[in-house]
Amino acid sequence: MVVDADNVVVWAADHEPFGKAEVNVNSTIINNLRFPGQYYDAETGLHYNWHRYYDPDTGRYLTPDPIGLAGGINPFVYSENNPVNLIDPWGLKTWR
Repeated sequence: MVVDADNVVVWAADHEPFGKAEVNVNSTIINNLRFPGQYYDAETGLHYNWHRYYDPDTGRYLTPDPIGLAGGINPFVYSENNPVNLIDPWGLKTWR
């Protein structure tokens, strides 16, 4: 949710656990921020995570982790498949 200086809601969305956002049709601004570190690309529906792209429909990155297995045993998952409790702001490694 985003509010303006008068505390009026100008953007709102319902979010699924792996980041897919259903934006409220009454939103009056565009907000391209999603999970920490992610920027929403409206043309592709993907989230840009500095080092790689993330697909909120599948809950996976499109390319393997650039740091290899140092980022986890599965190089395509977001936050060890635990997006409710963990984050991966750069697309490299999970943060607690």
